[in-house]
Amino acid sequence: MSKTFDLQSQLPPLPLPTLQDTCNKYLDSVKPFLTKDEFMETGFKVELFQNGIGKELHNKLMQLAKHSKNWAQDRWYDSYFDYRGSNPMMSNISGGYESRFDFDQPCHGLVIERAANWIHSMTTIYQRVVKQEVPVQKLGRQFPMDMSQYANFFCGSRLPGEKRDTLMHNIHLLPQPDGSMHVVAPSKHIVVMKNAHIFHVKVIDDNNVILHPKSIQRQLERIHEICKDLEEGEGVAALTMGTRDKWYKAYKHLCILDRQNKTNINLINQSIFAFAFEDVETHNLQEATEHGILGGLSKNRWFDKSCQAVIGTTGVVITTEDHVHFDGNVGCQILQDCADYLTEHKFDIQPGYEPQQGEEPVEIVFTVDDTIRDYIKEAVHLHGLISSSLGLIDKPIEHYGKAFAKTVRINPDTVFQMAMQLAYYSLNKSVCPTYESGTTRMFYHGRTETNRSCTVESKEWCEAMFNNQKTGPERLELFRKAVQKHDTLMLDACQGKGIDRHLFLLKKISEEEGIPLPDIYIDKAYKASGGDGNFVISSSLTGFTVLHGGMAPMVEDGYGIFYSINKDRTQVVLSSWKTSQKTDHLKMYDAIVSSLDKIKELCQLSKM
Repeated sequence: MSKTFDLQSQLPPLPLPTLQDTCNKYLDSVKPFLTKDEFMETGFKVELFQNGIGKELHNKLMQLAKHSKNWAQDRWYDSYFDYRGSNPMMSNISGGYESRFDFDQPCHGLVIERAANWIHSMTTIYQRVVKQEVPVQKLGRQFPMDMSQYANFFCGSRLPGEKRDTLMHNIHLLPQPDGSMHVVAPSKHIVVMKNAHIFHVKVIDDNNVILHPKSIQRQLERIHEICKDLEEGEGVAALTMGTRDKWYKAYKHLCILDRQNKTNINLINQSIFAFAFEDVETHNLQEATEHGILGGLSKNRWFDKSCQAVIGTTGVVITTEDHVHFDGNVGCQILQDCADYLTEHKFDIQPGYEPQQGEEPVEIVFTVDDTIRDYIKEAVHLHGLISSSLGLIDKPIEHYGKAFAKTVRINPDTVFQMAMQLAYYSLNKSVCPTYESGTTRMFYHGRTETNRSCTVESKEWCEAMFNNQKTGPERLELFRKAVQKHDTLMLDACQGKGIDRHLFLLKKISEEEGIPLPDIYIDKAYKASGGDGNFVISSSLTGFTVLHGGMAPMVEDGYGIFYSINKDRTQVVLSSWKTSQKTDHLKMYDAIVSSLDKIKELCQLSKM
């Protein structure tokens, strides 16, 4: 069996689509949102682009692609790092465990023990990654997938910049002459936050042995004892949820105040992951996910960390991660691996066994002044305004999962995407630009490509479902066409034949070269079809696991819809902005359930 990162050098480069293919697919994708006259005008602009400035930009991109195995990577990351707003709900994904695991169930009186067990288990997964014991994932059991995101999950953070953030990881993959990969991962500690205080906790000893949960528990108990005698901390972590430019100014000021402050931030950034104890009661999955996504006690989280877990006074565990480091399905798989390990292992102390003593936790103390305190207050206030504006629901849809999809011979993801389209149409009598992430991990450092899942075919089917003149067989035929189109687009996206990354890079090159923005990007169709982050529905299948999560919509009048599909249910995290007069996450959830029922009835026609 290949080691985790041994096949990285064998992965093919991300393919660059032809300009003609991208332009043709783009025209097809904008059609549902334009009148005939608007479409003709857009077609004219696309033709000019394809035969003019677009060709010049594409040639420049082709030159870049010759010298890189992933022509989209750097500028795609920059799109995240250039964002100057507040990150927690726009870049961070958060969620929890379904009831197959105990983490969503209260455990009064055992909170610290549960935390220690979780920390031990996640540290075990970290060591498996470092030792390259995680099997290489394969697409269709045949094509190896890029595994670099497994390294990105741990020991990662982002640093604020004046105009652009930077990414840092303390796991280093070093290519070897034989094509294999050597992993250097010096981190042996996590950071634990309690009552706005931050502690360094060593979880791996000097012999690279993970501390027993009881040894970790002793350190956590010590932290609780220390915090009992302390007032609330300064809450420097809150700076990570402010706007990025303010966080950068605060960061620079901290470094000037005391060189130890910079050392402290590096220590936090290099930690394997962060873990927070928060004085909040969550009794079920809905409450836990709300607490995770909305930010909870905001002074108690370092939102720039690639991974952090949060446990409340009832012992319900949720996680929150910065999406820039890895994609949701990778994060969910790692979190499920952690949960699987924890449920398979018992950590009872055997007679005569004495766990390692472990080192004392050490508080990470910052030197602050009134300027920093003002930045903290401002960040807390901003986060409160944003979090109070988001509504969400985390709820399963029973009876609709992989088993149902199998009975109707449709991909489970496609079933849900069709239900989502019909649900939106039922509430608005119109369709909207829809983003669905497709993985490109079969290519070197592949991340995602957009599947524009609102199509001409899905629009025609939705209209037919509300047209009394259409018969059942006619609706079924249109449904089949919509399903086929969705599957074709998703396959294209996963094979590197999508359009959004290509169009985005061409636009970025024009900006870098000082070339006036081509008309195709100014045209109404570009924004109307979702360009520049204007997708009304932002959706993603987070996997076929019991782990799931969600985040905020891209636009004010939009939805964030994230779902994991199990055998007999689909767990949905659905969000909308309370400030919108056009969206309602509760109504949308109910409409999706109703749409699944309609799809079930429709598919039964094929059996008659």
